[in-house]
Amino acid sequence: MKYLSAQQVADRLSISLRSVREYIKSGKLPSVKIGKLRRIGEDDLDAFIEKRRHRSEMETVFWRQQNQLIKEAAEHLANWRSNRKKLWIEEHQATNPVLSMRRK
Repeated sequence: MKYLSAQQVADRLSISLRSVREYIKSGKLPSVKIGKLRRIGEDDLDAFIEKRRHRSEMETVFWRQQNQLIKEAAEHLANWRSNRKKLWIEEHQATNPVLSMRRK
């Protein structure tokens, strides 16, 4: 198995060296100590990348669903407000001279 330095991993993932070290420290990215140096196995890196890809896909689905729900709620609220305004005008047309005037 080939082992990579933290810098090589950072370059491959296009992230900072600090981020790689945080992933190692948190246990999200397995590493081995060879002498005084930490190294990441290519298989471990591939598994890490696949896990991130799956997580990214799940987050995309989540955000799409959430945006759709927000859009539907906004439409429902707009319809409710419009209907409420129409009902109020109908109720007050008889008693309010300004509302009872018809525009031509």
